[in-house]
Amino acid sequence: MKSRDEILAEAERRTLEDCTWFSANLKIVNKFGQLVPLTPNDEQQRMLLLAHAQLVAGYPVRQLILKDRKVGVSTIAEAWGFKNCHSLPNRCGIVAAHRSDSTEALFRMTRLYYDGCPEKKPLDTPKPGLRELRWKSPHRSIFYVQTAGSVSIARGETPLFVHGSEVAWWRNAKETLLSLLNSLPEEGENAAFLETTANGVEEFCLRWNQAVAYRKAHPDDWSGWIPVFFSWLEHSEYSTPFREAG
Repeated sequence: MKSRDEILAEAERRTLEDCTWFSANLKIVNKFGQLVPLTPNDEQQRMLLLAHAQLVAGYPVRQLILKDRKVGVSTIAEAWGFKNCHSLPNRCGIVAAHRSDSTEALFRMTRLYYDGCPEKKPLDTPKPGLRELRWKSPHRSIFYVQTAGSVSIARGETPLFVHGSEVAWWRNAKETLLSLLNSLPEEGENAAFLETTANGVEEFCLRWNQAVAYRKAHPDDWSGWIPVFFSWLEHSEYSTPFREAG
């Protein structure tokens, strides 16, 4: 069994590899409307580090992320899922957002990843009414972006990547998460990122409290759900130095 230091050292190496790949292959539109390479910030790198630590330790990625707004959580989760489906054959990724406009925004982001990627693998024509990237044979990976609320989401699929966006704001969150997460394998290299801003005491909050309690009791256990908290106080863009008077 690897020590904690060994796990984190390997996770740091893999995180650097991911950051290099994202910067070289994926584009985003920044807050100024400019098309720029995806260069992960501190919060995004922390997500990647924890994800790789779980994989190195031999467990699937499971993250519960309680966040402030506009720090890039959805961006890096989408990048993880896109890289997985784009690089490896026969993969299925599922993204679920809380509103139809958010669903559309996340799909535009993922489509931009594909359009800007130097290595193009051909896509099939998407099915009418679906927001998806469906790679042609022999690659055959598929990446769905849907609106949460249906308890039958992911039924019939076996995804290896799940991203739930703004989970605390979902209708039927308990039933939808049950359907979505039960479709994931319990072992192997797969990933689930559930992220949200706060919205009172609801399903995400209950799961968060359970994960926090477990981590306090088992700080060296990499299995299960890892709670990740991003405060606006920590984000470099949300502070301004005082100007000297005079």
